[in-house]
Amino acid sequence: MQQKLLKRLLPFLIEKSVNFLNIHYLIKEFGHILVLFFNLIYLYKNGLNLWQVFTVLALTLMCRFMLRPISLYLTFRIGLRKMIIFGALNFAILYQVLYLVNGFNIWLFIYIVYSALADTFYWLPFHTYYALTGDQKNKGKHLGTREAFLSLGGVLNPLLGSFLIVSFGFYALFFVASIFAIISVLPLLKIPDIKLEKIPIKEAFGKISKKGFWLFLGDGMYSVGMVFVWPLVIFLIFNDYIVFGWLITIAMLLQSMGFLLFGRMIDDGHGRKISSIAQIFAVLVLAGRAIFAYTIPTIIVFDFFAAVSNSFYLPNVLSVIYTSSRQSKNPLWYQFFAESGWDIGSFVIACTAALIAYLKIDIRFTLIAAMAGPVIVGIVSRRHYGGINKKNLQL
Repeated sequence: MQQKLLKRLLPFLIEKSVNFLNIHYLIKEFGHILVLFFNLIYLYKNGLNLWQVFTVLALTLMCRFMLRPISLYLTFRIGLRKMIIFGALNFAILYQVLYLVNGFNIWLFIYIVYSALADTFYWLPFHTYYALTGDQKNKGKHLGTREAFLSLGGVLNPLLGSFLIVSFGFYALFFVASIFAIISVLPLLKIPDIKLEKIPIKEAFGKISKKGFWLFLGDGMYSVGMVFVWPLVIFLIFNDYIVFGWLITIAMLLQSMGFLLFGRMIDDGHGRKISSIAQIFAVLVLAGRAIFAYTIPTIIVFDFFAAVSNSFYLPNVLSVIYTSSRQSKNPLWYQFFAESGWDIGSFVIACTAALIAYLKIDIRFTLIAAMAGPVIVGIVSRRHYGGINKKNLQL
């Protein structure tokens, strides 16, 4: 009876592989998010103007797309588990490389290439492994729980980052993030490896679904607006690390409150409804932040709506990706195509931000262009859940 109740309420605790993978992810992302909130600010404060900052981001994304086949080859060769470990350790080195960037020195170009490699080495095998692990019927709950714990654990992340920068400088931030990346490898030693069957390139291009490509293309457009452009907009408004830290912390706290509920709704058969709500809320949040959010009260108001939006949006996107990946002929190839789509979508919005900044227009209006992302995600998700007839949309 107790086990049944536990399985009903917290199914993710029953499966050891999911547990250890989630523990790794939470530790690794705690450090990574520390850097993610501040990396563009760091570049901006160290000799690059706004259009140059977004050009660096665009070049990094282009390198990701071009170098991704290396990750595909290595993952097939050494296996998923070893590749995830290798990728996580690369982040520990990457943060140290970032600290060495000072304007247009050689370390900036090393950072662009190495950042692209670290991302592809880690995310391709990680997403593939996660798709193949756990109970498929409870994937939404797994994701909702994972993201809820990540948000809760990272609530103080922005404030911690701001404190480290103000008190000790940026190196303290990068050093702490590197330590978390190294520690995150320990839970991975407890997960089993998963063997993947190799298939020829021609067969992969012909038989693997491209649904993930289109879904992640839209997600890449949305993510650049929400994760890269918007935090930089907040910092430019106030130019104060502590105020920035508090505002991002409030957003993280609000976001953590909805993941478990909405992840469960996907598993309970409400995926199509979740998809529609996610699309509408994401578009409204991007538009509202672009047009109205100039003061602390309005920023907090749209932080609330963004929290609701992400609570629907993230479990929806990842549930569709992981479900489709697991059902595909080869999950690693499926994820390869999907993440290539993310590279392209995010590259488009990063270039848009660079152009807008170059023309001396407020970069917040990049969020208007990013609105195309959730529209694409909504179309693909509804197609996945049966909301659009196959004859009307071939993916």
